[in-house]
Amino acid sequence: MATADAVGTHTFAYYAELQPTTETISSGILSKVITRRYATSGVEGRYNELWVGVTADPDQDYDVDYIYDAKGRLERLTGPGLPS
Repeated sequence: MATADAVGTHTFAYYAELQPTTETISSGILSKVITRRYATSGVEGRYNELWVGVTADPDQDYDVDYIYDAKGRLERLTGPGLPS
């Protein structure tokens, strides 16, 4: 599925479960890929990573991890610019 706006063309890809996997943003000056990754154990299907980069290196610009506590609640985020 693709849409267009002032930034450029956004092309979306989905897993069979209809969860978004990637969003590719293309324009004359910008070409980036946003990748969403999901848990495959524990609470399956919840976010566990978000990357921003390019096709050849999907986490080139940004990589954030979602950390959950023993009860499954979001505990913290780790990534560039965030306190450890």
